[in-house]
Amino acid sequence: DIAAEQEALSRADLIVWQHPMQWYSIPPLLKLWIDKVFSHGWAYGHGGTALHGKHLLWAVTTGGGESHFEIGAHPGFDVLSQPLQATAIYCGLNWLA
Repeated sequence: DIAAEQEALSRADLIVWQHPMQWYSIPPLLKLWIDKVFSHGWAYGHGGTALHGKHLLWAVTTGGGESHFEIGAHPGFDVLSQPLQATAIYCGLNWLA
């Protein structure tokens, strides 16, 4: 229910995206949720200010050790978080991760 999700986000001061890391990305259902709930005219675009000034915290779990997420053989969390951070900033959220 997109309207119910948007209403819950409207009431929140802090939004937490907590999920397991899957192939160095977010799970497909979280991506779908973002695509549906963060809609044009509500979260971004003309009149899309519902999330402005709210805080977003990214909390992720992994199945691998820290060495799997360091720059070098594998990308670090600074790189992996960029799509989510860009989404947050585009929607006026304060990125806390």
